[in-house]
Amino acid sequence: KNDRGYIADPMSKLWAADALKHADNAADVAKIVSDYQMPREAVERANTKWLTEKVVWESLLENMPGVALVRNLRNMAEIGLLAPTSDAEKFIINRLTNPNHMKRVHPIQVMQAAVSYNPKIMKDSQAHDTNRSRKSESTKPYKVSQPVMNALNAALHASYKNVEPSNKD
Repeated sequence: KNDRGYIADPMSKLWAADALKHADNAADVAKIVSDYQMPREAVERANTKWLTEKVVWESLLENMPGVALVRNLRNMAEIGLLAPTSDAEKFIINRLTNPNHMKRVHPIQVMQAAVSYNPKIMKDSQAHDTNRSRKSESTKPYKVSQPVMNALNAALHASYKNVEPSNKD
């Protein structure tokens, strides 16, 4: 991006999106994502199989906005990116606790991320709700990181500052 926030060469993003479609391996996808700051959606449009690769998520994480970070927390845990004391876990904790990075994240989004990442939070209330979807059950088991949960808790409390009152009665 240039100094005004615009992409210096918009054609490079188009080239990168096309290159993602023709990539042969996860390392190539990760390099394209990193070099051209491509979002998860561009990878998804190219081929969803790349979203099962840890190296691709590591590259996506570099420039992932706060809202996308909380929305994809469980996905990253399921592929093993959030191993205890890993660089990715430390990076995510840093981002979740950074007010500048989380300034556009609403408290509801943080709560949804916490419940999605750690479904046990809602287990008691789901036991009484037979109409509730089973979507909260993970397809791949992973260990919930207490430091990440602590960071989500901190992000939740900090995110209340992001709510603007509607001034409606």
